[in-house]
Amino acid sequence: MKNIIYIFVLLISVITISCGDGECNLNTDSLLTGTFSVEDSTLKADLFLDSLSVYSTEWLDTINKWNLEENASFEFSLSPNDTITEVIVASKATTELDTLTFRYQNEVVFLSTECGFVVNFKIDTLISTYHLIDSISLVNDEITSEENGLIKIFYL
Repeated sequence: MKNIIYIFVLLISVITISCGDGECNLNTDSLLTGTFSVEDSTLKADLFLDSLSVYSTEWLDTINKWNLEENASFEFSLSPNDTITEVIVASKATTELDTLTFRYQNEVVFLSTECGFVVNFKIDTLISTYHLIDSISLVNDEITSEENGLIKIFYL
């Protein structure tokens, strides 16, 4: 009788595993989205703040640049460590850098057999310098593979 139960469990396991197509069809990225907004139209008109670059101090190969004539936004993933620092650079008017520091908690979550594990984040603290940045709004502090976090960065 014990052998019949083992065979039954093995058979159910094989059928369950073979039902999937072996590919991950779910989103596995947990990204933080940021948007830039220039409130003073003369800054754009005078090309005082014509473009921005964002790069991570942890991932030196990550550099993103935007022309601010259009609404600029960026996405990046947080590190599995407990803190990451992102630096925002104004390209024309000044050599001063504005630094954003995120402190957050992370949680490893099993998504599926095909997709494996993902990391979800909850931002606890957002610290910034204010050389060119006027204000920052943390709109969504929860970052999961289903929903991006969102910060809005305002210039003057």
